[in-house]
Amino acid sequence: MGKKTKNSGLDEKARKLYREAQDDLIAARRWVRHLERVGKGERVLREPLSEEEIKKAHEKDGTVEGVVRVDVSEVIDGDLESFLDLLSRRLVDSELLSDIQYEVVDVEDDVLLIRVSGETAMLGVDGGHATTCASCGRAIERIGDDKWAHTNADYEASSAHVADPGVGE
Repeated sequence: MGKKTKNSGLDEKARKLYREAQDDLIAARRWVRHLERVGKGERVLREPLSEEEIKKAHEKDGTVEGVVRVDVSEVIDGDLESFLDLLSRRLVDSELLSDIQYEVVDVEDDVLLIRVSGETAMLGVDGGHATTCASCGRAIERIGDDKWAHTNADYEASSAHVADPGVGE
């Protein structure tokens, strides 16, 4: 007992290699589960889609879709409207995405991977007149010569200001 043999060093190396192989296998299984949930070939966006990508998606069917990253801490204290605005900003760098649909497709530590889709009509990618109010940042649209209105009529009625596209619009 306690006697070291030539094989004891080899046994320790074999155990170490076995543990490393187990860790690699676990990591590979996690990656496969991730691919199954997120979808093969579907990228997780690190930044919002470019204007060109949005325009291409808009021309195809008027919607845009992508998988975005959202830290759990970003959604803990928010309400649904704030959450949808966050998803819109992550996907298209604007809060003007409408009819937003979402699905959590994976979780990495404290980060949610969320597939987001929505309609692009309010983004103004088709040469339309949608823009944001210089006073509040909410969506507005042209309703006549030099006349603008918030797209949400309830907000317009309760607002203390008139829709303002800002300088140069």
